Amino acid sequence: MYISKWASSMTGIFKSSYINQNIINFRFVTALFAFFVSISNIQAQTPQGLTLQGTILNVSDLPMESPSVSFVIQILSSDGNACLLYEESHVLNMTGSQGAFSLIVGTGTRSGVSYEDTNTLALAMDNTLGVQSLLTCGVGSTYDPAPGDSRDVLISFNDGSGVQTLTQNLLVQSVPYAFYADNTERLQGKSATDFIQVNTGTASLSQVNIENVFSIMNYPNLVDLLSVSPKEYVRTGSNGSASIPQITGNPGSGLAAGQIWYDDAANIVKYYDGTTVQSLSGSGSGSGSGDLVSTNNLSDLSNAATARTNLGLSIGTDRCSSL
Repeated sequence: MYISKWASSMTGIFKSSYINQNIINFRFVTALFAFFVSISNIQAQTPQGLTLQGTILNVSDLPMESPSVSFVIQILSSDGNACLLYEESHVLNMTGSQGAFSLIVGTGTRSGVSYEDTNTLALAMDNTLGVQSLLTCGVGSTYDPAPGDSRDVLISFNDGSGVQTLTQNLLVQSVPYAFYADNTERLQGKSATDFIQVNTGTASLSQVNIENVFSIMNYPNLVDLLSVSPKEYVRTGSNGSASIPQITGNPGSGLAAGQIWYDDAANIVKYYDGTTVQSLSGSGSGSGSGDLVSTNNLSDLSNAATARTNLGLSIGTDRCSSL
């Protein structure tokens, strides 16, 4: 996209009056080559400024060439309330300038702590911000930008003889770079609802947390968790106990060593050792055989005498010498 083909410009001649001198004509010509938007990646592709150019002539059509001329640029809402959204100043040496000057709004000096002193030029042009309050306005103190709202630019200058302000504001509207970025309040054709927005309250939706969940280490774990069905989860109850999967009988197929389940028909816990289904209770082969239960282990924890017999021990006999 070439500026020579697409760029729009606005030109005009405005008149203002000096209070203490006979210089009465202020001719101002402005060319607008960029309109700021608040989206950073679009800003990186477009010129970061708004160019103002003009010529100051006296009543005899002679150029003003003062060595130090201060300019103040203000951007106001054009909704009738005239709320001040942005302000900056420039100082130019206009000696030998033939009265001509050129300013890039966005590169001037900022001072103060009011809204217009700290707000960015991009945000001053943004129609998606919602209600802005505590503003200096001609009417009221708030501004709620609407889609398609334009802005007014108010220019004043002082060559040492007093501040002179244009009585007519310049109307700033979208030009080609803004059409590329805006597309009816959109980012490359997508609306705000197409993007994840961080939560500014107490919720945990933030850029940091999102990047943590989808980090190289955590994302594979998330995929693994989502790959199983809820009935495969091991849940902890309110009393602290954990539940294991319940199956009537044994799984039909696909058993793997180490798998464990609760047989809700036999009321026993079972596991697969890689060869045979074993039980953690009951008796008999495949049903607790070889497990440490009171009916078949070497010690028979429920009866001390039986435990000694099973272990080949008797009270008062030293068995160490025969081991």
